[in-house]
Amino acid sequence: MDTWYRTMGGNCEFSVKALKQMVNLKILGEEADMDETKWCKYIPNKVSVFTWRLKHGRLHVRCLLDRYGMDLDTTLCPVCNEVIESLDHYFVSCCKAKSL
Repeated sequence: MDTWYRTMGGNCEFSVKALKQMVNLKILGEEADMDETKWCKYIPNKVSVFTWRLKHGRLHVRCLLDRYGMDLDTTLCPVCNEVIESLDHYFVSCCKAKSL
């Protein structure tokens, strides 16, 4: 009979729950809440992923693209064209974002 086993952290039979606990422990640290990686099944995956990327600063705004060495015409916000586009500016302090 074929069976999957995980070798990290003991010789236990593979399960998604055990893998999730290992990810929480190794990546988020021991002090992390074990619900940290829990996804809400009522929210579309694309919304969950976008929110996670926003929370962790992983959206590609112009100031980050410029820092990565991407050749851009300008780093100014394309909406207001007044301030360098950062996550904070784009989603919080941009005059157009405030009006929403």
